[in-house]
Amino acid sequence: MNLTDAQKLAFAREMAEILTNNQAELVAGGYDPAAKITEFCTQSTAAENAEADQQQAQADAKQATMDANDTRDTVYNNASATVELMVGVLGKDNLIVQEIKAIRGEM
Repeated sequence: MNLTDAQKLAFAREMAEILTNNQAELVAGGYDPAAKITEFCTQSTAAENAEADQQQAQADAKQATMDANDTRDTVYNNASATVELMVGVLGKDNLIVQEIKAIRGEM
């Protein structure tokens, strides 16, 4: 059976609740579920915290990708604007300008 992450966590929480609600009967039968209840609660909290950390890491990665794209576009646009500045200063037939335009054309 394939359960979602949320279903797996909900199952553990429900088991803790069932054990808690039936603790007296279980103890009378020879099983004290106190340690298991604590274990389920501790593990559920750890799983929730780990999932929150994972979601934050995904958001951070997405933001880092956007930042990388933005800064790369900024530097490229700055370099391209400098080419246009050089065309204005040196003229479009200048050898330096032609070399730079060739480099960009080869990319």
